[in-house]
Amino acid sequence: MTTRRVLLAAACSAALFLPGSLTAQVDTTTRRDTTTRRPRATSQQRLRVQKGEAGGTIDLRADSLAAVERTRVDSINVAMQRQRDLAAAADRARSDSLAAIERARADSVARVDAFRRDSVARSDSIAAAEAAHRREMARFRFGGNGWYMGLGAGASAPTNDFKNLGYNSGLNVHVPIGWHRNNSALGVRFDLGYSRFSGQTFTGTRPVGSANTIDNPNPSVFSATANVTLATPLSLLRNVRLYGVGGAGVYHFRSFGGGSALGGYLGNDVLQTNENKNKSTRNKFGAQAGAGLDWTVGTSSVYVESRFVNVFANRDDGVAFRDFFGDRGNSLRWVPIVLGVKLR
Repeated sequence: MTTRRVLLAAACSAALFLPGSLTAQVDTTTRRDTTTRRPRATSQQRLRVQKGEAGGTIDLRADSLAAVERTRVDSINVAMQRQRDLAAAADRARSDSLAAIERARADSVARVDAFRRDSVARSDSIAAAEAAHRREMARFRFGGNGWYMGLGAGASAPTNDFKNLGYNSGLNVHVPIGWHRNNSALGVRFDLGYSRFSGQTFTGTRPVGSANTIDNPNPSVFSATANVTLATPLSLLRNVRLYGVGGAGVYHFRSFGGGSALGGYLGNDVLQTNENKNKSTRNKFGAQAGAGLDWTVGTSSVYVESRFVNVFANRDDGVAFRDFFGDRGNSLRWVPIVLGVKLR
């Protein structure tokens, strides 16, 4: 094989060299006068090269054509292989794209289905909550819309001048009627009240030689007031609210006796010998303010409340009043403390 390669290389060199020499020789032997304008002779003889020791010849043109053909075939094969590779890559890319699209579609369907399930569950939850709320509201006596009515009882303790006139603590009855939603801070309330005090003996200051002692009967006070409530929840106890209340209204005094110390304080002339000329009932304007605790139990609540009541006597003080009662204020004050139940 080595010898053959050497011979082939020598033949190729000779083939590259010989045509020029032959052409030169032919040109010198066959050249004619250019004035005759005859065509130049060319050689059509195929060159043959000796193979060496083995003998024989090599057809250089055939080998060249074969090499070119092999190169062409190899190029075609490479191009076809590249085309197949590109087709395979395009097919893989198409498959990957289709798979990605399918995954995206499946994810979208899954999200839509999950959203639908969540929506249905949320709707069912809302419907169940509304049904439970309606059942809960049906338990309330006033529909659970914030209205309530209560009843409480306790004691009323006179203070300051009211106590010094000879009156002690007595019964108090409280009927609140109001509106106050659980999620609202402000509310309104209308109070009906009844207080009865225990009358004692009062000793007044009279001219020397005159009686100065009065036996006071047990007076009653009916009241009707309009109030505003302000509530705030307590975080220490469940369902417990601290609230404030304040308002004003009318206080009706009766059964106090025309010649009693309370009668004189409200405007009667206790020095009159004819007691029938004095009024036996009085209506006075007053105001109140207080606070309480409201503990919700189911649809009702238990409350404890205390208020400060101030009633304006609105009387004309004369010399006789000051001589008998001394220097007094112009208000009657007491403090009721009640425990009760509110129905909602």
